[in-house]
Amino acid sequence: DWADWGYVGVDVFFVTSGFVMWYSTRDRPSGVAGGSDFLRRRILRIFVGYLPFLALRVMTLAWYNPDVLEGKSVVKSLFLISRDRNDLYLGISWSLTFELLFYFLFAATLLLPRRYLLPSWLVSGAIVGIPFAMGVRYTGWPNTLLSPFVLEFVAGVVLAASMDWWVKKRWAWLFVIIMLIFVRRGLVAPGNPNNVRVYTFGIAAVALIALALRLEHRGRKVGRWWAAGGDGSYAIYLVHIPAIFLFFHW
Repeated sequence: DWADWGYVGVDVFFVTSGFVMWYSTRDRPSGVAGGSDFLRRRILRIFVGYLPFLALRVMTLAWYNPDVLEGKSVVKSLFLISRDRNDLYLGISWSLTFELLFYFLFAATLLLPRRYLLPSWLVSGAIVGIPFAMGVRYTGWPNTLLSPFVLEFVAGVVLAASMDWWVKKRWAWLFVIIMLIFVRRGLVAPGNPNNVRVYTFGIAAVALIALALRLEHRGRKVGRWWAAGGDGSYAIYLVHIPAIFLFFHW
């Protein structure tokens, strides 16, 4: 069932997040003021969008299936401090825990002089990627802080930082091939746990975004409806679980 693979959108989301954060701050000053302003804006954006859908989810469960609420954590759900779906009223919000982590990490790098930003992300990628490639696995909070999902975010940062170099090259066909190869690898991977999806769907997500940027550079614009869908993607992502639940229980 293709619906079972909907979670792949999260990998695209993480890569896109890294790209957008670098691209949107490329002309902003670094330092304490720049880092704190970035963090304030991003945290406000994530919670203003999230809290209404969290409330909707809790209300629908309380009305139709209150037993599901047992064992959930109000604090962890409200402040997005768990990646365990079993703790959360809105299970998909585990990805927002990582998004908050990315915000704090990015704000920390903005404290550095601009010339050190990209090297700091390359070092971060090495700190996460080398143990991951060697088979090291973590438990507890290190499992979040050093998660392979961080590599997807770093990939988005590197993609944005190097875009002026690669976007002018005629590599569209290469991006398509890479995307298809790694999507296929992800589809056939048994169980496709997180440590597999990062180097299958994660790489495919990087190729997909690079392809879109290359086509845009060549003057290929997306349609109005696609643009509107992109602008509303955060709300669509958060509402789809409560909406599906209401559809089958109305």
